[in-house]
Amino acid sequence: MFTLRKDNAEVLYVEGYLERVWPDLPKTLNDAIDLVKAIGERYLWVDSLCLINDHEGDIALGVRLMNSIFQGSYFNIIAASGTNANAGLWRFGLDTKENMVLQSPEVGIDLKTRLSKSEYSKRAWTLQELTLSRRALIFVDNRVFFRCQAASWDETSSTDA
Repeated sequence: MFTLRKDNAEVLYVEGYLERVWPDLPKTLNDAIDLVKAIGERYLWVDSLCLINDHEGDIALGVRLMNSIFQGSYFNIIAASGTNANAGLWRFGLDTKENMVLQSPEVGIDLKTRLSKSEYSKRAWTLQELTLSRRALIFVDNRVFFRCQAASWDETSSTDA
């Protein structure tokens, strides 16, 4: 997997260079980049591309900044189902015709249950990511949830309002 390292940092900072290494990036990262572009955002924080992976000082700084990164982001993208970086975010692409509908509190429980059974729950930093994120798009079990500090929405179900 392509990562930011001391030996490639200078070229990776060149505008447009990421397009050259696009085939070397994992599917989940490609999906996240496509999603960010689709909503008109310009920036995406990815630890493996934003922190110099073979520089202990840079990694330590990144760990210290995670609180600010999670809290300051527009939203966090959480790939909860994949066992590796090539699993992707979704199977069916961005062209879903489903509408997001505000759900009852059971959806939050459903999301919590899904996350607890996912690969995501086995990763050490996930509690920090979930608790510090103001908003998150969570991809789990071929479903997409939007979670903020007040509620959760599920893109695959509907209720009568």
